[in-house]
Amino acid sequence: MKGFAMRSMPGEKVFEKVALAVRQTVSIEQHGLTPRTRIAGDLGVGRFGRIKLALYLEETFDVEIPDDVVGRFDTVGDIVRYLSRWSHETVEFSAHAVAT
Repeated sequence: MKGFAMRSMPGEKVFEKVALAVRQTVSIEQHGLTPRTRIAGDLGVGRFGRIKLALYLEETFDVEIPDDVVGRFDTVGDIVRYLSRWSHETVEFSAHAVAT
């Protein structure tokens, strides 16, 4: 069942896994990576980079992320919030949320 592993994952763990995915696919250092880090503006991730990141996240979290949702991720926090929907934990960041 897709998403099952996420059901008990605390929000902080989700952020750690998303941060690892970003570092692995975008080749950046973790320091300075926050929920407010902008995917395109701060990290310079274009369309191909977003696809690569989404594929890594899908495998890591065992979920499917629709292409239209991937295109709406503006910040690292947007990704964390989206993936945290599979969890019982609430993740709160001051960056805006992605509407699905």
